[in-house]
Amino acid sequence: MTTPTNSSQKVVTFQPPQRSLATTFLRWEWLLVALIIVVSIINTILSPFFLQANNLFRTASDFMELGLMMLPMVFIIITGNIDLSVASTLGMCASFMGWLFNNGWNIWAAAGAALVLGGLAGFLNGYLVARVRLPSLVVTLGTFAFYRGIAYVLLGDQAARGYPASFTYLGQGKLGATPVPFSL
Repeated sequence: MTTPTNSSQKVVTFQPPQRSLATTFLRWEWLLVALIIVVSIINTILSPFFLQANNLFRTASDFMELGLMMLPMVFIIITGNIDLSVASTLGMCASFMGWLFNNGWNIWAAAGAALVLGGLAGFLNGYLVARVRLPSLVVTLGTFAFYRGIAYVLLGDQAARGYPASFTYLGQGKLGATPVPFSL
C-alpha cells in the first residue's frame, strides 16, 4: 500500500532573524564585556600591580567561595526559580561545623557533617519547590530565616576559633606560588 503525496505541500524552515553587526554588538552581553575591558585598561593604567600574577591569584582566591556559591545558582535561575537561602545555608553549615569542632569533634569529621547538613538543607528547598510545588521565592525566603536562626542558636554572637593549621591551609595556604583555593 502506498501513501499518496500531496505535491502542493511546502516545507517551511525556520530562519532566525537577520541582525546587523551593530545590533549584535549593542546587546547587553557585549556591552558588559566591553565595560570589563575598559575597567581593566583603566586599572592597569592606574596601578602597575593590577595585572601581576600575585594580584590576580589573590583576587581569584578572595572570590572563590562566592563563585562556588554562585555556580549552582546558574542552574536554579535557568529553570526560572531563585534561591535566597544560599548565604544562610553557608552560615548555618559553617556555624554547625564550628559548633561541632568546639564540642570535641575532629575538624574533618565536623566539615563532613557540615557538608551533609548543607546537602540536606538544599534537598529540603528542592523538595518543597519541586514536589510540594511551593513558589521558590516563598520557600527560600522562609528557609533563609530558618537557617539563619539555626546558625544563631548554634554559636550566638561568638565565633568558632582554634581551627588546626591543616584545615586553615585549605583557605589560606599556597601550592608553590598558587593559592590553594585557586587550585581547588
